[in-house]
Amino acid sequence: MSEKSASITALVGNSQWQRLLPYALAAGIVALATCAGYAWSLLPDARNLSLVFFGAILVTGAWLGARPALLAAVLAFLAYNFFLIEPRFSLRFAAADVLAFVSFLVGALLVGALSGRLSDRAREATSRLRDVSVLFDASRDLARALRPEEAAERLVAQIERGGAEAAVWLGTPPSHRLASYSQARRQDADTLALQVAYVLAGDGKNNGDATALYRLAIGERVLGAVALWTPRGAAPAPRISSESMSTLT
Repeated sequence: MSEKSASITALVGNSQWQRLLPYALAAGIVALATCAGYAWSLLPDARNLSLVFFGAILVTGAWLGARPALLAAVLAFLAYNFFLIEPRFSLRFAAADVLAFVSFLVGALLVGALSGRLSDRAREATSRLRDVSVLFDASRDLARALRPEEAAERLVAQIERGGAEAAVWLGTPPSHRLASYSQARRQDADTLALQVAYVLAGDGKNNGDATALYRLAIGERVLGAVALWTPRGAAPAPRISSESMSTLT
């Protein structure tokens, strides 16, 4: 296997592990709750053992999101039945307990879904707030620029603060020029010269190894182009408003 193939295989494997990690953590939280519930059941007059599992589901939902919380709810139901309800170490239960078990399962699923959904919404709001903050800072920084080259440098700096890398070209073919770029992307920017010319001419889009390649324009007036390299799995870098692009003129 070549070095490139090995790196691709490792990257794919790492990506799959990252997707499965929240579910593995959810299973671990339920396992800890099961141990705590079992120890609690050995105490005299132990009651309300199900509260341990509901707490575990709440923690999972708040920390990991809705889907891992739903998995935790199902695992908690099975663990509660298997380890804590007579006959122990069996999934069988008396017919009189059917309603109690159904209520436990429904309650666990509702707790997991609601807590997970609230957590997901909070993460989305945080991500949007970060994007808005980066966009505002970029627009304010660009508005202070006195020269097009200085504006291009500040644009690249703001994109880097947002977690991506960029290269900016100013002008139109054949006089367009590379004005600023992330240090790690100089060679990549040079290889995009032909694609940038096509994009500036309106004949191409998203070519090369860049995550995205855009024209910078105000109305019909083309100011230049920007290439973005966004880390795998990260949200796309926020777009810069047309008003802030006026500093590139």
